Amino acid sequence: MEMERADLYFCEGNSNKEYHAVVEKQGELYVVNCSWGRRGATLQTGCKTQEPVPFEQAKAIFDKLIKEKTAKGYSPGETGTPYQQTANEERATGVLPQL
Repeated sequence: MEMERADLYFCEGNSNKEYHAVVEKQGELYVVNCSWGRRGATLQTGCKTQEPVPFEQAKAIFDKLIKEKTAKGYSPGETGTPYQQTANEERATGVLPQL
C-alpha cells in the first residue's frame, strides 16, 4: 500500500531521466523504495531504508530524498524542465546566451 509517492523528471541537453520514490507499508512499518534511469529504458531500483521503519522516519527519508532531487533540477512535470515548479525557479543557471 502506497502512502506517499513522487514522480520526478529531468530533461536538459542529452539528459532525459526520471526518478520515482514511494513510501510503502510493509507489515506494521514502512519502507522507501525508488527507481531511476533514462526514460524509455529499464529503470534501476533500490530501497532507501535498510529495514522497515516507523512512518515518521520513512516520511523524513522520503522528504529529504525529494528535496535533494529537486535541488539538482528534477521537477514533477513530465517535461522535466530544470528549476520550474521548484524552490530554484528563480535561480540563475549561469548559462548566458551569446549573440
